[in-house]
Parts: sequence; C-alpha cells; structure tokens
Amino acid sequence: MARRRDRTPFSRRRLYGFHAPASGSPKIFWEGVSDIEACTITIREGEVGSEPEPVVRHFASPQATHDAYDALIHDLWHERDFVPADEAFMSCEPVAVDGALIARIEEAFAGVPRGRIGIREAGAIDLRLAEHDAEYVSARDEDRETDWRDIPNEVLAHDPSVFPHLDDQGFKFVLPAVMRWTVAVAFDRFLDRWTVSRALLFFLLDGDSPARLARRWELSPRQVAVVVAWLDAYLGSKMLRDANDVERVERWRTLASTAE
Repeated sequence: MARRRDRTPFSRRRLYGFHAPASGSPKIFWEGVSDIEACTITIREGEVGSEPEPVVRHFASPQATHDAYDALIHDLWHERDFVPADEAFMSCEPVAVDGALIARIEEAFAGVPRGRIGIREAGAIDLRLAEHDAEYVSARDEDRETDWRDIPNEVLAHDPSVFPHLDDQGFKFVLPAVMRWTVAVAFDRFLDRWTVSRALLFFLLDGDSPARLARRWELSPRQVAVVVAWLDAYLGSKMLRDANDVERVERWRTLASTAE
C-alpha cells in the first residue's frame, strides 16, 4: 500500500491572486504566506500598486495553520472569484517534494518530441470551437514549445479535459510535463484547483489496458516504470481516489515488471 503523505507537506506557502470586481474597477491583489513552523499566516490585500500593511494571524498548532490556510484559499478562489497569478504556481516552498521522482521523469522523457496537437489546442477542441475560430487559431499558435519542460505551469494547471483530445504523440509530450508539475507542487489540492492530476490518473487507469496504452504511446520500459512511480505518488497524496484505483495501478505495475 502506498505510504500516506504528511498532512502538512509545506513548511511555507505563498499564493498570489488578482480580482477585478467590475469593469473599470481597480484591480485587487491578494497575497497570503503561511508559515507552518511559526504557526502564522500573513495576508496583504489591496489595489495593485499599493503597499498595504500585512495582517498576521497566529494559530495554536501547525495543523491549525495548515487548515486555516486551506480554508482561506478555498474562499478566495471559489467564493470571491480571485484568479491565481502565474506566481501562484511557482512560489511554494515545499518540504515533501519528491525530487528523485522529478529527476526520473526528466531523464526518462528527455527529448520526447511534440505531437501534432498541443495542450492549448486540445483545450480549444474540448470547447468545440471550429478550427477557423479566432480563439482556436490563437490556442494552436500558442503551442510553440518543442521541449515539454517549457510548457508553463499555469497552462498545465488550467484544463483537466485536454487529455482525450491530444494525438498519441501529443499526449506523450504533455504526460511528463503534467507528472512533473503535480509532483513539484506535492499534489497540493489548491494549486491543482482543477484536479488535473485526478484527470490524468483517470485517463491512465480508465482507458484501455496498460499494455495497449504503452504500445499506443510508444512508452519505453523506463517510461512505464516512471508512470507507475507517479501513480504511486498520487495514491500517497491527499487527492481524490476511488476504491478501485489501487487495483488498477497494480496492472501498470505488472506491466512494468514484465517490461524490465
């Protein structure tokens, strides 16, 4: 059974978001920094360009700090309609990130070429936009990355519905980028607010058999082993899981053991 991750995977987290209440209204920013060890949350909120005084809240325990910060972020994103800035996906200081798994992902998928359909175009397809639609054309034109490591984190985090719309090589190109990003944020459910990691898990487990998928995506034995390691990391996180997930991951593990 996969080891459960500590409920407080971050010693310090910083998130930054924006909100424009109405057309012509001042753009508002929100910045929150939680320090688990110090049991504090420091918040700044005000018009962009201003320097509001920080408000520091103190809590009785690290877990209380962690839970309060999660509640703040939930309210920010889902009740107050703030949008995470790019920095929100880059500025955490995790203590439980599996750097070894990130290295394995980068090594196993080094040099994987891009496919015919990129991640942004796949999102446009999911929206059922016509190919001549300006938004579709713009999405396709923005898929310029030739190295999957260059796909921005905010793009990876944006849309959990892209996977079925990628061609096989396109999926193989996006797969390591999503795996690396989800591991790098330690499967934090507020950074992965659209549950992209869950969508990838579903796509890997609920489709065809692992053997057929590996042939379809031309995954090497080394790459299959990395997929299994990522699946184990997901099951060890706080993300949503089904009762059958463990059994279905074992099918991938069996494939990895026979492919060695």
